[in-house]
Amino acid sequence: MDLQYAQSWLNDFFEELSVQFQKVPGSAILLRYVKSSYQNDPVRSAVELFLFLFAVRYLLAPKYSTQKKSYVKLSEEEIDELVDDWTPEPLVAPQTAFEEAENEKRPVIVGPTGPRCKLSNGRTVTNLACYNFYNFIANESLKEKAIQTLRTYGVGPCGPPGFYGTQDVHVKTEADIAAHLGAPACIVYAQAFSVISSVIPAFSKRGDIIVADKAVSFAIRKGIQISRSTVRWYEHNDMADLQRVLEKIVKEQARKPLTRRFIVTEGLFENVGDMVDLPKIVELKLRYKFRLILDETWSFGVLGRTGRGITEQQRVDASEVDMIVGSLAGPLCAGGGFCAGSGEIVEHQRISASAYTFSAALPAMLATTASESLGLLQTTPDLLTQVRENIKAMWAQLDPRSDWVYCSSSVENPIMLLVLKPEVVASKKLGIQEQEALLQEVVDETLANGVLITRLKSMPKAVNAGPKDTGWELQPALKVCISMGLSRKEMEKAGITIRHAITKVVNKKRSVLWYISSAHNKTNPTYSHSLRSRTPHLIDIHTHWIFDRDLAKMKTGFFSVAAISLLQLAACQPRGRGHHHLHPARQAVVEDVVTDVVVVTVNAPNVIVYVDGNGKPVSTEYEGQAPPTAVPQSPASSSSTPTPAPYQAPKPSPAPPKVSSIPSYSSASNVIIQTPKQPETTQVTSSAAVAAPPSTSTSPSSPAAPPAQTSSAGSSGSDSYGSQAHGFKSAITYSPYNADNSCKSAQQVAQDFQGMPDSHDVVRLYGTDCNQVANALAAGKAKGIQLFVGIFDITQVASSVATISSAVNGDWSVINTVSVGNELVNGRHASVSEVVGAVNQARTALRSAGYNGSVVTVDTMVAMAANIELCTASDYCAINCHAFFDGQVAASGAGPFVLGWAQKISAAAGGKTTIITETGWPSQGSTNGKAVPGTAQQQQAIASLKSTFSDNLVLFNSYNDLWKKNSGAQFNAEQYWGIYGNAPSS
Repeated sequence: MDLQYAQSWLNDFFEELSVQFQKVPGSAILLRYVKSSYQNDPVRSAVELFLFLFAVRYLLAPKYSTQKKSYVKLSEEEIDELVDDWTPEPLVAPQTAFEEAENEKRPVIVGPTGPRCKLSNGRTVTNLACYNFYNFIANESLKEKAIQTLRTYGVGPCGPPGFYGTQDVHVKTEADIAAHLGAPACIVYAQAFSVISSVIPAFSKRGDIIVADKAVSFAIRKGIQISRSTVRWYEHNDMADLQRVLEKIVKEQARKPLTRRFIVTEGLFENVGDMVDLPKIVELKLRYKFRLILDETWSFGVLGRTGRGITEQQRVDASEVDMIVGSLAGPLCAGGGFCAGSGEIVEHQRISASAYTFSAALPAMLATTASESLGLLQTTPDLLTQVRENIKAMWAQLDPRSDWVYCSSSVENPIMLLVLKPEVVASKKLGIQEQEALLQEVVDETLANGVLITRLKSMPKAVNAGPKDTGWELQPALKVCISMGLSRKEMEKAGITIRHAITKVVNKKRSVLWYISSAHNKTNPTYSHSLRSRTPHLIDIHTHWIFDRDLAKMKTGFFSVAAISLLQLAACQPRGRGHHHLHPARQAVVEDVVTDVVVVTVNAPNVIVYVDGNGKPVSTEYEGQAPPTAVPQSPASSSSTPTPAPYQAPKPSPAPPKVSSIPSYSSASNVIIQTPKQPETTQVTSSAAVAAPPSTSTSPSSPAAPPAQTSSAGSSGSDSYGSQAHGFKSAITYSPYNADNSCKSAQQVAQDFQGMPDSHDVVRLYGTDCNQVANALAAGKAKGIQLFVGIFDITQVASSVATISSAVNGDWSVINTVSVGNELVNGRHASVSEVVGAVNQARTALRSAGYNGSVVTVDTMVAMAANIELCTASDYCAINCHAFFDGQVAASGAGPFVLGWAQKISAAAGGKTTIITETGWPSQGSTNGKAVPGTAQQQQAIASLKSTFSDNLVLFNSYNDLWKKNSGAQFNAEQYWGIYGNAPSS
């Protein structure tokens, strides 16, 4: 009974429950789902039941902490100690000593930039360091349009383009750029640098492949790094290597999932300056199915007939390039950048390019300026023509004429990158840091001469580059930016300044290590030294002893005159102004061997030796101290130097006497060289005695004269040489410049001439600037003074001749001599062939103008001896010779020293007339060995020169040149060569 009652109750309960469940909405659906699920998929029902039970268990489970307290709790004192000991990594690397020095000397521009800008020190310089190619900075219409836009739209939108930053001027600029390029669409960014570094990661992601030129810019490298794509590098501008890389990638990816592939390159390479071969790259990208991203940051607005860039220059349809990236901040003088391509590419960047999405929009003023600048390029193609003419003018002064650098840029590129030639780097063993330091000195030297340039900065190596991909390395270079804001003449002048600065710094910068081995002989010891040279560069000489920064000691041995004198001469005056004359580095010529045993101790941190084309030493320069002095160790076989032989003319003959170390030339002239006034001395015929070293002499040293010849009639009829042809008794030099480098007026020149003694019948000038020829003629007319006029710039021969001709006004009797160039070969400012060509050009022009007098080129005795063709090309040999720079000649020996060199040059030229066109002694400065500057010493030197030469001698200088700058390399004497003190007009 009880069991039946229980069963009946349960049945009633479930029936009632079923009735109540069916009253619930959706119960029928749930019942059907459970029935069908159980019949068709019992496993799923089991899983769902498990999940239901798990959820119930999770909800009913107690709470617990997920943090395991396994760490050691520190006290406040321990925390403070750890904080004090912690040193964070710097955000940037510390500055090197080179960078600190560079920053200290960095010029600061005050006011607007332009072709000429003012620095914070008050100087106005020629600006070749900014990208103002078309001088749009000075364009008044652009300024007015920018001001009008500024007043209408304000300074900036202050919001991203995708929010409320886009304005109608941005839309117009994008349309203008797209139309100018011939592309379907364009997008404008606010920063030029961030365009390419945002475009690349917007399209190329992890797993995609990028093939890039090894020389691409730093902005491209940052974009590649951000993309995290696989990178393959190909050799710079090597299309064969690019094809090899593409083929390899295609083979590797043949069986892999399809990925996006890009070729990334530049139109004009920022780090090299050359141009890409775009047609070939387009051909390869189509063949191997790659997309092309072309960075035209430096080619847009520069290349092509209307400045459209590399596509217009190389006649490639812009639609064949997937993405063209460019800058509006360089040639267009606006701001921001752009990316042009198809509509899909542009719209994708509006939501995916970080620099567009998360940056404030480009200011409306800059967008308008970019549009207006594009319009000027389209409507005024002469702008590009003028820039290209200035590029040619600068190229003509630098690339073919410099022995030290070459231009790696394309001939159409207004940014000229000047790189040290490989042979210069190899011969001087210059590393990257040494090259950067040297080029920075060139920048400083150029700025000191009024031209502002900069240099190419280094950057990190290639991103993700393996050992096989690190072959390319950025080469340090000078960066010269061309502007049409300067005339062609101004551009040529700036080019000459840059070239001269390079020559001066490179010539000055290298320490020389010497090696000398002695070959012992019982009767005639000789020496030999091994020279490695590359004309006309500095020589590195193998070391037998080494000049250290602190001390270097030379071993005892047998030396020749050359070995000693090479360690005793110094270089002189630098080029500080376009009309500076240059004191050269002087060096005696080796003639024979002596038997003196000497020990030389040297403190020489930097010794520079110059050589000629045959590797023969020409001059030596010391930095930081006076030249070393040789001290006799034991009595020499010949303890005195014979007095130079009287200057007698070599007997005219088909073959003149051969002088050691000077090439033998056939007689170029039969002009009789007559004996100057000098006490009679004994002729010396022993070659060993002639070559006795100055260091062991008790009398002032002088170059050895060739054995005197018995002249024919006329050899002793007069006490002057060459006077029959030129005839001036007393000449002196004059420079018409004030202490502030400005030109002296005609009244000042007249005042200075009035202060000169009446004994001077000729005054030498060095150039034609400042109207100095006309002013000097007017000032000297009352005294009957003739002029020895100079053409300083041999690239301006025609205009200089015209200036001289206009000044004389048909009366050429007032001109004694016309010189073409002054110490150009010695200063490495021009080659021998260039100078000879200029002399011939000037002679032809002067003859056409009615002048029939002498035309010469003036150079140092060293340069003239090494390049006797300079003398041959002149109507007489004109040399500058200063005993002061020898270092082994006292003031009283200046005359014999200069006379010896005059004899030597004359003999080498086959007896041709030789005139000293510049010689003197400073009244102030630093001591150079035996040469002591001072007023009394200057008077002794002038007296010695006048007693040795009765006439045809040009003294240097009439007055102190306060416009020059003193330096230790010139013994701080550059300003103080004036025989009559400061000029009356100063």
